[in-house]
Amino acid sequence: MNTYASRTNKATTCSNSLMAKVMMLLSGSLVISSIGTYMGLGITSGWVLFGLFVLLIVGIFGVAAMAAASPALGVAGLAIWTFINGLAIGPAVNMYAAVIGWQTVTFSFMGTAAIMAALGCWGAFSGRDFSAWGKWLFMGLLGLIIVGVIGLFTGFGHSFNLLYSLAGMVIFAGYFVFDFFRLSRSEDNDFNAVMITMNIYLDFVNFWLSLMRFIAETKE
Repeated sequence: MNTYASRTNKATTCSNSLMAKVMMLLSGSLVISSIGTYMGLGITSGWVLFGLFVLLIVGIFGVAAMAAASPALGVAGLAIWTFINGLAIGPAVNMYAAVIGWQTVTFSFMGTAAIMAALGCWGAFSGRDFSAWGKWLFMGLLGLIIVGVIGLFTGFGHSFNLLYSLAGMVIFAGYFVFDFFRLSRSEDNDFNAVMITMNIYLDFVNFWLSLMRFIAETKE
């Protein structure tokens, strides 16, 4: 009995330690990303944006390799990657701000943080097993990407844009729950801290963009 309690306490301590690392890295990542977003507000070149998105995709593997090499390299890679991500979303944020206003953009950012905190706590501390959510969320994300690519060439109507943005919020809200659940079950090491931070950061940014898109569509 004492052995079981000792193991449970040890697992809880490791989980809390990893949680603290991820929260610290996520906070720093959002600050760095915000700086990148501010600097990227004026980007208008499609080729520049294309290059940034290529860097982001390649950078995922680069950050993983750097994190595997050393904790310091992993943190540095994460900082660079989130800054580039901020540059890439700058034009989108600027576009939404022109429609809904900067105050609403700020409130939507804060609202996303609050939703992430609430759903993250549910995923991490409810004691429920959310592992089955992974395949369904991935299928939903894949469908979202495919429809989004089609929309680049065909365009969407107002009603479809509302549904698309709502679907994005639902999927990434689910990822808040799922990724914090995985965080609570992951081994406490620096590699996991960096990679889980990257996943949750992407959840945050994509939920925020979907929320702003939804608000913008409701103003049409």
